[in-house]
Amino acid sequence: MERDRTDRTEEPTRRNVLRLGGAGLAAAVSAPALASLLGHVGCTPPATESGELDEEGWLVLALADHAELESVGGLVLVEVADTGLTLVVVRVDDDGTYAALDAACTHAGCLVDSYDTDQGLLVCPCHASTFLPDGDVVDGPATVALESFDTEFDGEILRVDVRDV
Repeated sequence: MERDRTDRTEEPTRRNVLRLGGAGLAAAVSAPALASLLGHVGCTPPATESGELDEEGWLVLALADHAELESVGGLVLVEVADTGLTLVVVRVDDDGTYAALDAACTHAGCLVDSYDTDQGLLVCPCHASTFLPDGDVVDGPATVALESFDTEFDGEILRVDVRDV
């Protein structure tokens, strides 16, 4: 018996149901990955500065050259020469406490480039992961802490220990 080709409706068969289900599953699985990739499109990378190392291998930042670090929440991104490392350095409080962390978000590699002074959290601009000033994850999608680096501050010069990078 020949099938009438003018009627395009088909009875649901196991094959059609599985085919449609597989396509739906593929779309559901690939959508977050696609959204992650598209989240980076159009993002303007934050400006970074090159950091100078002292004779002991510490990164040296003079507050006179980095006015943004004079107030709580002030933040700079600094590339550490010859390492491929970009640090986010933020003033955490009025007592001169600074945090220095690897700026690459552990979720997708975006540069963590803002600090929420009300909550005391660093925020990734791509997917909104938040981190404490010690690098610990508060809210994901990141699940791994940012690497933290020791700092010393004498009132004028901030030093960041990057000797083991």
